[in-house]
Amino acid sequence: MTLEARAVEAIRTLCPEGTVAVACSGGGDSIATLHLTVRALGAARVTALSVNHNLRPEAADEIALVSRHCAALGVGHQVLNWQWSGVGNVQAAAREGRHSALLGATSGAILMGHTADDQAETVLLRLARGSGVDGLAGIRPVSGRLIRPLLGETRADLRDWLRAEGLDWVDDPSNEDSRFDRIRARKMAETLADLGLSRARLLQTAALMQDEADVLAYAALDWAKTHVRAEAGDLLIDPSAARTAPPALVSRILAAAVQWMSASSYKPRRQATQNWLEQATSQGRAPLGGVAMTVQDDTLRLSRELHAANRCEKSSAAGLWDHRWQITGPEDVGALRIAALGDYLRDCPAWRTTGLSRRSLEATPAIFVDGAFVAAPLAGLSRGWDAFIPISFITFLESR
Repeated sequence: MTLEARAVEAIRTLCPEGTVAVACSGGGDSIATLHLTVRALGAARVTALSVNHNLRPEAADEIALVSRHCAALGVGHQVLNWQWSGVGNVQAAAREGRHSALLGATSGAILMGHTADDQAETVLLRLARGSGVDGLAGIRPVSGRLIRPLLGETRADLRDWLRAEGLDWVDDPSNEDSRFDRIRARKMAETLADLGLSRARLLQTAALMQDEADVLAYAALDWAKTHVRAEAGDLLIDPSAARTAPPALVSRILAAAVQWMSASSYKPRRQATQNWLEQATSQGRAPLGGVAMTVQDDTLRLSRELHAANRCEKSSAAGLWDHRWQITGPEDVGALRIAALGDYLRDCPAWRTTGLSRRSLEATPAIFVDGAFVAAPLAGLSRGWDAFIPISFITFLESR
């Protein structure tokens, strides 16, 4: 089977229906992904998204190249802008910003041009960082709405295909910059292969670790169904069950809980979750990633922290508030604001009847109309408003 036939089959399998977006930078991998996706699905189902990171002046020319390809293919093209704050690792920040921009631009599937080379480099880098099973599983073909149909193809083979098709692309000069770990790993490929760490061996490791990670995820889901229960936006865990379960399983549950509550793209490391549990057990309360763990009446309670919820204001009931909460209520109201309840809990006389703690309720949604506090559905003051979580923690685990 030819590269094109394999790619077309993979794209059709992973994207059986609906419109899709292709993340396209102008590099060889993404240009190949764009053309192969159009050949697999037809131009009517495809659009292209380009993120300008505003880090290099050449980016404008690269995006113009993508526009020319899109015009020739008859697909739409949208340019998204991202600006680095200057804080932290620029590559990590750009990757996070790129994913955020892409996911915010469409509600459908997004095809990425990651290749077998990217997979091998990812496994190698995570091995160097001492990652566990999940890290060594590398890049998944499907991760939420991100689809990677070309993980089985090499970078060189994709460029050979582009040349054979007479298609041009541009290479990002940062792909030769040895200041970056990934580039150093790429340049060491031949030496590492001589030691047995060939691309094929690294891909084999990723495949095996993905199978093992699936087993662990299955076990964690089964454990959570028995020992974790939801109470409004909180999660309650049986501490006696946590003490007798394998630490790695408990850490997996705790890390998933932080992601469910905070919508973080990255789960906390195992050592962080283990330290979190130990600190909460010894001190009664401990924070991690915007989530507080409290030891209360022989129960481990995980609650959203107020300072994290305070960053999540909305002026519309559409979409989710603080990544989880769906708000419904009367139509045709005045200027709407949805924010964390906080000190307005004092204006909810029935809050004690809910059975939830003050700290838990303070981080739940409150509704303000024309600047005035109107309702707090979780605190016993609904006034026609409701707040619920459409994706439960168990559903979240099942989707991973």
